[in-house]
Amino acid sequence: MMLAAGIAPGSIAAVTFSEYAANELNARVAEYVTDLLDGRIPVPLECVFETPLSHTQRTNLERALDEFDDLTCSTIHAFCQ
Repeated sequence: MMLAAGIAPGSIAAVTFSEYAANELNARVAEYVTDLLDGRIPVPLECVFETPLSHTQRTNLERALDEFDDLTCSTIHAFCQ
């Protein structure tokens, strides 16, 4: 929702406890953005997204995908360092 609303990936920190969870979270967010841009609403997001996406949501998600490497998905320890 944050990415679709236009919040830049570099302004988002997703923090969790384990490296595995951080990697999974990063992969899942990337997959969800790709699914949304391909016209598929991931099941966990069905209650918050309608199809089709608005022009603004699509534009924001396309930009987010281009800047995706700026998203912080890390453990608490890595984030604090």
